[in-house]
Amino acid sequence: MGSSNDSPIVQMNQDIFGDEYIEYLEKEQMYDLLEHKELSVTVISLYIRFLYEKVVCTRKLSNKYSFLSPHKMSMFKLDPDNVKHYIVDMFLRNKESDKLFLAPYNSGAHWVLFAINAVSEVIYYLDPVHGDYTNHPGIKNMLDT
Repeated sequence: MGSSNDSPIVQMNQDIFGDEYIEYLEKEQMYDLLEHKELSVTVISLYIRFLYEKVVCTRKLSNKYSFLSPHKMSMFKLDPDNVKHYIVDMFLRNKESDKLFLAPYNSGAHWVLFAINAVSEVIYYLDPVHGDYTNHPGIKNMLDT
């Protein structure tokens, strides 16, 4: 982890979301986290990196769990075809394993989680405020394909 202009720079490994890239954590995002405000996609991504390193890798669970990028999932409303191609590509890369894909999605100032088993064709919708997945018909239809 490096630093640039007081913003930590974090290398994101290709194994986490399928692409290698650099994540910049801004000071405002850290304050938002500490003040229990809305979490940014960067904060969610860095938390997933932490989970990947401390839980998935440490316990050798990479054959059971994968993550879909919250950055890419959040682009659904702007570019659904690109998001769909990304999801299909991630499923195809892992077609030999019966994995559970965890896909965080910001439905508009609120994060939900889709847990997808592509092999058994089951999608779980997890919402901490008990929302209804039918409130997101577009993404539901895309995940059903």
